[in-house]
Amino acid sequence: MQDNTIPAREADRVSVISRQLQQAVDHYPRLAALSFSLHGAGGNTVLKPSVMLRFHTAVHRSFGEYVTERRVTGRPSQPTLLRWLWEDRPVLPCRMLLLFNRNAVFHLRDGASPGEALQPVTARLKTAWADASDGGTLSEPVILYVDRTRPDAAEHALTRLREMTGMIASPVSATRSGLVI
Repeated sequence: MQDNTIPAREADRVSVISRQLQQAVDHYPRLAALSFSLHGAGGNTVLKPSVMLRFHTAVHRSFGEYVTERRVTGRPSQPTLLRWLWEDRPVLPCRMLLLFNRNAVFHLRDGASPGEALQPVTARLKTAWADASDGGTLSEPVILYVDRTRPDAAEHALTRLREMTGMIASPVSATRSGLVI
């Protein structure tokens, strides 16, 4: 007889991830997802909760500055929540996923592709991690868009997003940074 039960820890991980993804997809018709890993400086493999908090705070602040810059230059930018999923372990490297409203950083009138529009965001992520971790590095983010306004592509993108989140190891933590407007 085969046991098809999922271990409690794995069930918790799947539940947290599923809930966060569903909330993000429901909230934003054009969702942007950045998947990346955090690495320590100089062989450092310790990840303290205070460093993670500094990183989240720095990204939230920097994202807000970027949105303000967009508006000052006449480019549209919609409000967004930054939703985070990450491996909640005290070691590096640490896999992370950042979810937000793509319309906060991209508009068709920008004259750039969505990928080009995210370059300043990824640069800010890298700077925030280097500052929070005293020189750590961030892997090149994998960018994925789930655009519910294009149903033909949305299901495929959502499947890819679920695959990306499947690489996040237990235990998983999730949080939302305050609204960026």
